[in-house]
Amino acid sequence: MICYEELGSRENPTLVCIPGLLGGPIDFSVMTPVWKEKAHFIVLDPDRNRFQGQTTALSHEEMTEGLYNSSSEDIVEILDHLGIKSTFLVGISLGSKIVYDFAVKNKERFLGGVSIDVGPGPFEETALHRFVDEFVIKLDLNIPFEEMKVLLNERIPDRNLRSMIRTQLYYPNRKPPAIWRNGMKHFGEMLGQSLKEGDIQDQFAGLEAIDGYLASHKRFIYVLHAETISAINADTLPRLKAFKSVKFTSVPNTSHFLHVTHKEVVIEEVLKMLREGTAK
Repeated sequence: MICYEELGSRENPTLVCIPGLLGGPIDFSVMTPVWKEKAHFIVLDPDRNRFQGQTTALSHEEMTEGLYNSSSEDIVEILDHLGIKSTFLVGISLGSKIVYDFAVKNKERFLGGVSIDVGPGPFEETALHRFVDEFVIKLDLNIPFEEMKVLLNERIPDRNLRSMIRTQLYYPNRKPPAIWRNGMKHFGEMLGQSLKEGDIQDQFAGLEAIDGYLASHKRFIYVLHAETISAINADTLPRLKAFKSVKFTSVPNTSHFLHVTHKEVVIEEVLKMLREGTAK
């Protein structure tokens, strides 16, 4: 069973908190105290960071072992273990794919979900994926450390994306050439393999099949969309907004890392979901 932490009273509705690919339970640490009077928490702790500090090449076996390992099946196993029939969910980044997947596979147990800047469409077609992939390929690793910091500031206006990329660059003895840590060097491969393993690449058909059921039972998916460097494919926005079971909100002046810069928006969206979901 995947590692998790249980918090709060089971007398309240359950809320499963699902971190993203390069995140962890700490991403929810500021939010859960605000929600504690309204929800009983299950915070997943997928071991996806074991290779983040390595700079040597990974074998295929190591890459497979290092995959993001949260899944809707994990959540079902935990719920069954704890004797919980149904749940709300909130997912950060790739964790939002698990929110959609759980709803599709377990519609009777799904009470509602918050998706933080991820849609049901293919990930590699998003602005975030294209930016990261192109930046990693084209960056000149022979640039000295101090010049590299200036370059990153110039080319990456979003502070959180810049910080993530900076932590993935390693200078042996603080001298060039720099080396990409495996978390970033193999980001696309690990992301693609994780989506493939979970069969969560394109989820539109699955959501279309349950849209009427969810809407009729007032079980909604609340999608927060970042206006810039988003992980939601812009071409799929009309399809996403057309779902009766989706409540869509575009958050101004935000990037994909809105769970870092705009925690209050995420906190309120979850509270709204809990209010509307328990008012039936």
